[in-house]
Amino acid sequence: MITHENNKIYGYASVFDVIDQHKDLIKYGAFSESVSRIPQGKKIPLLWQHKFDQPIGVVEYAEEDEYGLYIKAKIVSSTSMGKDICALISSGVINGLSIGYQPKKYSYPYGKDYRQIEEIDLLEISLVTFPANEAALVTNFKNLVIQDYSKVRGVIDYAISVLNSDI
Repeated sequence: MITHENNKIYGYASVFDVIDQHKDLIKYGAFSESVSRIPQGKKIPLLWQHKFDQPIGVVEYAEEDEYGLYIKAKIVSSTSMGKDICALISSGVINGLSIGYQPKKYSYPYGKDYRQIEEIDLLEISLVTFPANEAALVTNFKNLVIQDYSKVRGVIDYAISVLNSDI
């Protein structure tokens, strides 16, 4: 049963060194300025499918680790939309995360067909059906860790193969 007090999600909103479907590759450190503002009270909204008119919660914590941008967010489940979204996450229908951002520092590596982003102004994080970065997933909901990591493992294996390729 989902309660109003504990509707938290945990996961990677972005994974480093993976070329996403928009041909962007985000480097470690790109979020450092945005993440540093969270303790000073800057709230990063949690949106539904990148729709600015559908906020569903707030990001309470974010940090960069060697893998990507790890977040903890709380869904407001006192609304009918929040309750529906919690049910979709619990049933495994929705597990994608995505970021809304403005690139501040980027380059196009010579001979490559992607944009390499070194610094980002993070505007929002969304729960999505289809994340542009396929490795960006909810890994935990309401303190109940996902039991079947086969899909997650496949995405991680893909990310590792990309990291091991000549980027």
